[in-house]
Amino acid sequence: MNTIEAIKQRHSCRSYKAKPISRQTLLDLLELANFAPSAANRQNRQFLVVTSQKDREFLANMNNQSHLAEAPVDVVVFTNPNAFAGPGEYLQAARDWDMHHWGATERNFKGNKEFLRKYYAMTRTWPISDAAAATENLLLAAAEKGIGSCWVGVLDDEAIKKRFKIDRSLVTVCVISLGYEKELPKWRTSRKKVKELVRWGNLK
Repeated sequence: MNTIEAIKQRHSCRSYKAKPISRQTLLDLLELANFAPSAANRQNRQFLVVTSQKDREFLANMNNQSHLAEAPVDVVVFTNPNAFAGPGEYLQAARDWDMHHWGATERNFKGNKEFLRKYYAMTRTWPISDAAAATENLLLAAAEKGIGSCWVGVLDDEAIKKRFKIDRSLVTVCVISLGYEKELPKWRTSRKKVKELVRWGNLK
């Protein structure tokens, strides 16, 4: 299966066989997940691999999605909303790519109000983007290997961190169920016509 086929064939799987996924296969999938782009190459995502039945049942009961218990593996994806210690650290990293931001450098940014306003606006979205990009890579890599998956966004961040002793500075982005599909879904979601989503030059 090539990349385009994987994109088109991927779907939310909610029916899994009991067949396990090997540890090496999971490591391969997660390595491919981390090939996704990330802001300033921070690779700001962490993965918790959940295989115990009780823990998978906990995740399933959290949002009444039984496939999280049926799948042999669930992966919880986290991100750090404070990946950068501050604007100075980011500008130091950006310097490696010869990037310039509204006249700001790591030595003079403190008085640059335009840069600071835009920096804090931009960095609000970067952590989630990093985790989401890796999640999509994981789903497509799983599809290429014949493994079903489902991206679940309904979750209890505090409960997950308490149960699995996760650092409270992290944010839970999603839970992904992984397993070999038992049966195809009874229906497939349709996609909007691309012309409904695309505008050329402006969004008016």
